[in-house]
Amino acid sequence: DWVYYGNCRITHYDTGACCCGVYATGYTASGTLATVGRTVATGEDLPFGTEIMINGQVYVVEDRGVEPYCVDILVPDHETALAMGMYYADVYVRY
Repeated sequence: DWVYYGNCRITHYDTGACCCGVYATGYTASGTLATVGRTVATGEDLPFGTEIMINGQVYVVEDRGVEPYCVDILVPDHETALAMGMYYADVYVRY
């Protein structure tokens, strides 16, 4: 069952050096290959493998790099990350 997590800050990133710096390998902190449409980064309060639903879209926590109550969604490139910007949305989780 889905559990309400909170109204979170939603941001966007890509796997390039602009967003990931020295960690721009294409792999996530959990060791998976970063995949658009699946991968999100969260704070350490949500374990790897947690499913997250934002506006009806389901993602999987596979990466780190943001504080709690922020979800960083993987997108294809830096231009898309900038264009998608930052907003707030209700987030639901399933462990």
